[in-house]
Amino acid sequence: MSAGKTRRFSLGGEASAGASGAPALAASCLADNRLNLDVYPDGCHRFLRLFEGRQGEVVRVEFLRLSTNDRLLGTTLGILPHLKHLKSLVLKGKFLVWLG
Repeated sequence: MSAGKTRRFSLGGEASAGASGAPALAASCLADNRLNLDVYPDGCHRFLRLFEGRQGEVVRVEFLRLSTNDRLLGTTLGILPHLKHLKSLVLKGKFLVWLG
């Protein structure tokens, strides 16, 4: 991929009817080497689905942001050893309880 271009992969694809009846597409995306899922209430679920469907791309992620309020955080953290290029992990939220 040439410098300056951003490659985006849409995650989800399932549509849900909004108040206006228009479908709302799941909007999480993987852009280059960044994956920002801390802004989604089901960000870890989205990560797990993305890892399952596009593992070859996800393992190249260098910057990952997750929410500590996500119930699947532990499962998601268990996958991190597969992300050999990971340079930065940001955990945002109110609570972080580690039951290691």
